[in-house]
Amino acid sequence: MFTVELRFKENGREVSFDWLVDEFAAKFARVLKEHIVARKNEAFSNANELGSQAREYLAPHVEGERLTPKVVGINEAARLLGIRPSTLRVQVKQGKIRIVRIGRRVLVPMESIERVVREGIPGRG
Repeated sequence: MFTVELRFKENGREVSFDWLVDEFAAKFARVLKEHIVARKNEAFSNANELGSQAREYLAPHVEGERLTPKVVGINEAARLLGIRPSTLRVQVKQGKIRIVRIGRRVLVPMESIERVVREGIPGRG
């Protein structure tokens, strides 16, 4: 049988293994946080390029205690209206329901959905 002895030094000072692990974890956490903050700032700067109208549509708003989105995708809008997504796409194509395009995404403003619920779809009996 043999014995192995490990000694850790930091700046010429002997340190315990636990201290070494704690320091490594703390440094890793700092680097990870800096990376996340940098990515978050990059995402916000990209969102600023969308323009104020797009940001307004993308930002959710508070309704009572619930957080509700200002826009939803086609499938969710169809579900909320109780119709098929293909039916909703036809109404959008005919200009009867307003949409917002952001890149390739097609989004339906909640105000358009609320208008259809209040007034119905124009030209339908």
